[in-house]
Amino acid sequence: MLARLLTLLLCLGVAAGAAGAQDRATIDRVNAAVESWANGIGARETAHAVTYRGALVAREGEDRPVELASLSKMIAAVCVAQAVTAGRLTYDDTLGELLGERVRFGDPRVAGVTVGQLITHSSGIWPDGTQTVMHEWVDDPEPRHWQVAEAALERGWQAGTPGAFRYNNENYAILGAVYDAVTGGQYAAECGAMSGATPSPRAGAYLAWGGWQMPIAEQALFWARWFGDGGEISEAPETYPHIVVEGGAGYGMGVFQRRTGEAWNFWHAGALCMPGRLNAGSWAVIWQGEWGVSVAVDTCPAWEDFGALDRALIAAVFR
Repeated sequence: MLARLLTLLLCLGVAAGAAGAQDRATIDRVNAAVESWANGIGARETAHAVTYRGALVAREGEDRPVELASLSKMIAAVCVAQAVTAGRLTYDDTLGELLGERVRFGDPRVAGVTVGQLITHSSGIWPDGTQTVMHEWVDDPEPRHWQVAEAALERGWQAGTPGAFRYNNENYAILGAVYDAVTGGQYAAECGAMSGATPSPRAGAYLAWGGWQMPIAEQALFWARWFGDGGEISEAPETYPHIVVEGGAGYGMGVFQRRTGEAWNFWHAGALCMPGRLNAGSWAVIWQGEWGVSVAVDTCPAWEDFGALDRALIAAVFR
């Protein structure tokens, strides 16, 4: 459901023209749209930040770390990209080469899964075992990506189709294990230093796939650095691992993406939904290298709620 909805978002943005200026009226409309949306879903605490061409132009809410939830996947992907640049591994390296000495592959096909397939959720690894265990790890900050990776890779049969997109937290848990394998256990330390994020004391167990936190303004600026105007990935996203998914969108480097003329839109959503224990929602988008909005709330939005936020923000930015 998450993947299907997110690939369909930002359809209005395809036809919209780029914002003409960094004007106060646009910022005010964005602020009002976020506030109205957050009130409508019953959020008690909301934080959001707005960027324009890589610069922070607005921040609302407390300046404290917020849960990134599945936006953490972008941190994992970018961190792996840095390791590729440094020559520590390649996108074509396989799990057999990287983890074969430590993990027994229950389905022998998994030994041939590449780093690029993990990044694009096209590994064929399925089902998503994290959905049945994450609630057990709330308030336990010890990263569990190795535990999840070993359970997933030792499964006797994978139900997915290699080469086909299927969103699965396990792919990014395995990426965390891969990063640890090539750096001597430095995923948390090095990826935190690279991004400025810190492990969440409440969701840190999900670190590689959903457990980072950072102040909303820093999150927005980090997105702008990689996916905004002149961003290190947005300049040439098709040179990084990517896959076409339904609705005309694509997925790569931990985010959904869509070409709009000569530019790109990048976006992702995340939710931690554990009633009475931990509820958090996150959303980030950058349109055509110009306007970007990052939002965090202390409730669990439905995926339809993210669709409503998407439409409200498009209406606020593109008139």
